[in-house]
Amino acid sequence: MNKFIEYLKEINSSMFEKGDEKEIQQLEELGKKKLPKEFIMVYQEAMPIDNVEIYNDIVLYSFNRIKEENLDAVPGANIYPYGLLTFASTLDGDAICIDLNDKSSPIYQCSHSLLSDEEEISFYKNKMISKEFSYDNIIKFSIRLANNYREFVEEIMMASLEIYDVVGNVIENYKE
Repeated sequence: MNKFIEYLKEINSSMFEKGDEKEIQQLEELGKKKLPKEFIMVYQEAMPIDNVEIYNDIVLYSFNRIKEENLDAVPGANIYPYGLLTFASTLDGDAICIDLNDKSSPIYQCSHSLLSDEEEISFYKNKMISKEFSYDNIIKFSIRLANNYREFVEEIMMASLEIYDVVGNVIENYKE
């Protein structure tokens, strides 16, 4: 993780600072004490002061924005009750989340348009498809970017992480 912290500071060292102990504690509580230790380490050493574009249209959030995204903004506030913590986004508004339900803490890209209605997931593929808004369907209609946080940051540093058009991908690959 030290290499990733150096990577972030190379982007713009004035945009990062050591995490405030109280904010780190609140972040751990928001993460239901299930955030990966690597994630906490990064935020302890390189907490974004504001939102920072770090790589390939990924915007890393400050602590205040993480709270806002998970409690008040779409899709973060819609998926947070299902155990997905938004900590970043794509430039077009898709949430980048840690799955707190899975011990390996995979990272997902969750569509801001597919997951904007907290009652159902709807899209059109030859006919209107509507599915229950549930954990299983959120995962089904999202894209797994990495198997864990460590893999996520390694792919960023190797410039191999791909960001997707989630809606296009879901519609193209959807089978009933």
